[in-house]
Amino acid sequence: MQASSRTAQSSASPQWLARAGYAARGIVFCILGYFTAVAAFDANAQPIDSKDALRALLAHPLGDVLLFAVAAGLMCFALWREAQCFLDSDGCGSHLKGLSRRVIYGAAGLFYAVFASVAFSMMIGAGRQDTDDAVRDWTAWLLGKPMGPWLVGAVGLSIIVAGLCIGIAGIRAEFKDRLALTEKPRWLVTTLGCLGYLTRAVVFSIIGAFLIFAAWDSNAHEATGLAGALQAIKRQPYGAILLGVTAAGLFAFGAYGIAEAAFRWIDGKCPAAERPLWQRA
Repeated sequence: MQASSRTAQSSASPQWLARAGYAARGIVFCILGYFTAVAAFDANAQPIDSKDALRALLAHPLGDVLLFAVAAGLMCFALWREAQCFLDSDGCGSHLKGLSRRVIYGAAGLFYAVFASVAFSMMIGAGRQDTDDAVRDWTAWLLGKPMGPWLVGAVGLSIIVAGLCIGIAGIRAEFKDRLALTEKPRWLVTTLGCLGYLTRAVVFSIIGAFLIFAAWDSNAHEATGLAGALQAIKRQPYGAILLGVTAAGLFAFGAYGIAEAAFRWIDGKCPAAERPLWQRA
């Protein structure tokens, strides 16, 4: 009896770790989508990145509490990604495709751990450097190394490949099979996920392209982060419309993330579902 109780507890812990993480990521993208929409319809407003989106929480009367909750959720998401990588918590398997996906999960876990640490540092007044400036700083540092332009170009190409993989994942929409929803709600959440994945793919590709330009010209000032990529979209003909579509995609991914937190099958369980796994629609 004690052994089965410990098994249930260990099974439940990653589940709630994951759900807190998916919700936190969804909230960040919803905030980012809102400010991107503001920048699209206000000529004087500038697009912001995910770090600035978190900073916006501090303007709220309960800003410190909200930021702590989101930062803790992002750290939970980082731990969940590492569990997917090293413990195969999502059942990817040990074949080539499964191992590749687990490696990607591990890299994403490191990213979200850094993101969460930045969010925590913002609570004590640190982490004030602009993200685009940080990207240019490390690009300049890397360009100064032997084979620096090649290294920066390789990073840019890797980001573009990552963007293409995200886009393919959005088109294939295999994530719909992990949702404990009936047909119509699943169709809606899947549509949100597809739009979100494709929007992220475009933004990733733009960031990677700017890094390749920086490598080609050996000019770190051409590199940019998320805010710079969104600003580049706004500068295009019909930029306000394009940025508005991007905002809708970012918000869609945020809404999908929140729905995923509630309705995703994790370790064969979903508290929001009223039926066992084998009865899912």
